[in-house]
Amino acid sequence: AESPVSERVVVLRPSTGTTQWSRPYPLHRGQLELQVAFTATGTLVTSAEGGTTDLWNAETGTVLRRFPIGGRFALSPGGGQAVIAVNGSEHNSVSTSVELLDLTTGQVRVLQPVPVSTWMATLQYAPDGKSVVGGSLDGDLRVWDVSSGAILATYPTGSGGRVQIAIDPSGR
Repeated sequence: AESPVSERVVVLRPSTGTTQWSRPYPLHRGQLELQVAFTATGTLVTSAEGGTTDLWNAETGTVLRRFPIGGRFALSPGGGQAVIAVNGSEHNSVSTSVELLDLTTGQVRVLQPVPVSTWMATLQYAPDGKSVVGGSLDGDLRVWDVSSGAILATYPTGSGGRVQIAIDPSGR
């Protein structure tokens, strides 16, 4: 049996540069790197491709809640939702989905599916929280309406899959 690889989640005190806490985060076979972000209220969110999405008390390092889906993610502007790219275990997987996770209730809603064999590489909420932009390894950018879950537009980038997203804070 293979042993899991262990990454660490570390929270530093910026004023002193000292470690506030450090915890192991086991990555099991098929899981990819851990991603981290803070909600607007200071809760630490971690998520790993093929693993779980966890909410942590940022002061103590205690896991407050664990959700059974994980992947590349972005937090809504208010921090109450996460949009998660639930990719299959291979870059040409047919099982990719983009899902909205309510971080309070745990309710999950699947957005309009992406084409078969699309691997979502990056996601970002618009500043108003009404749409989500996702970039995939097929080189396309897609825009979803959060309310309906529908893909509003698809933009081919010709990037060969090297897509990063930044949205102007003014929403333009």
